[in-house]
Amino acid sequence: MKVTPRLAERFREYEAYHRTAGNKATHAIGIPLIALSVLGLLPVSLSLFLAFAATFFFLKLDPRVALG
Repeated sequence: MKVTPRLAERFREYEAYHRTAGNKATHAIGIPLIALSVLGLLPVSLSLFLAFAATFFFLKLDPRVALG
């Protein structure tokens, strides 16, 4: 897929914006809240299974992230 110069510029802007401290802070709070709210819509047994599976997955990737 060929990326036009204008689209490439937009991707650079998007990347730069997502590296700011404020954006990182809001994502650190917002993304887990979104994930928890989605789990809250599921039956309890499925929610617990998915939460444990995600924790195990992140333990293998980066234990500090999983424990957080």
